[in-house]
Amino acid sequence: MASSSSDGIEPYNVWAVDDVPPREARPESEATPTTYTITTAGSAGETTIIRNTTSTTQLSRTGGDKANGSGFPSVGLYQGLGRWQAYSAIAFGAFGIIHLVPPMLASVGGINLANKALIWGRVYYQTYGFEEVLVYGSLMVHLGTSLGRVAVRIIWKAKAYIFGADRSLLASTAITTVATSSSSSSSPPGSSTSVTSSITTTNSGGHGSIEGASALGLFPRHRLVGWMLTPLVLVHMDQMRMVPVKVFGDSSMIDYSYITFLHQMRRPAPYVLLVGLMAYHMFSGAPIAVNMVLPKGSGRRIKTQELVRSKRVRAAIAGVVSMVTLVGVYRIMSAKGGIPMAKLYRSLL
Repeated sequence: MASSSSDGIEPYNVWAVDDVPPREARPESEATPTTYTITTAGSAGETTIIRNTTSTTQLSRTGGDKANGSGFPSVGLYQGLGRWQAYSAIAFGAFGIIHLVPPMLASVGGINLANKALIWGRVYYQTYGFEEVLVYGSLMVHLGTSLGRVAVRIIWKAKAYIFGADRSLLASTAITTVATSSSSSSSPPGSSTSVTSSITTTNSGGHGSIEGASALGLFPRHRLVGWMLTPLVLVHMDQMRMVPVKVFGDSSMIDYSYITFLHQMRRPAPYVLLVGLMAYHMFSGAPIAVNMVLPKGSGRRIKTQELVRSKRVRAAIAGVVSMVTLVGVYRIMSAKGGIPMAKLYRSLL
């Protein structure tokens, strides 16, 4: 479960922002009861088991605009940045998946199969106009909105500190589950047993009330991993795409033998970190990003409980993808034989 930050501003979360009604119209609590009844009858009498489960989300709020200065930056601005962050994440994630396929195939087919898959993938993400939007555009939007949301959180925190104590947007979320079971039997007559249990989970994380529910579905340190991944992605793009375009005017002659060449020249790249962090970040935030772009109230949105339950499965998948990809990268780096483009590659160093 994603935990709240120590300063009480927000859980570790890059993409998720739940829809929140305006403060004056925001309900104090929402309850969704679930009831099911099982009845069996036999010669010994009748037994009835009734279980009622009610989950209540309680939002508490203190202070107001007066205590927190002006209403800028608003929750709506923060949510808007989050949605554009989600759109850009899905776009860049699509490129990331296509880009991971060749090294994954290299784990079973070696460098030759990886190069064939690379040519197929380039048709999609290096087409003029498509590359500018899908790759560069989505990455810049994602980083820009991330920085914008950081700025909003800093302003919120500063205003709360300056104006003292009451933070109008800070709230705590309490989820209470009450389970009631009762059973009755005709023998002995009139006897019954009733057991009631109550479990309350409180998520207190400042602006976590704005996005705390979705944040529960993220892996720990999701945001930190994203910022660690950023320089690795930028350096990789510069080395594999920007520099060849600058030197040769094109990068289509660059294939996976360039990675073999760099390894032979003792120019290792941090592929373990690049692949591992990317898989972690993608599988952590993907379902939350999908929720963000779906219309408000859509039945296709993934419920918070399902997001939490799926975390282990998604983490396992991320681990498998990382391991298979890294096996492929190892086979590419350790490929034997000559490199026909070695002389050309030297001019890129």
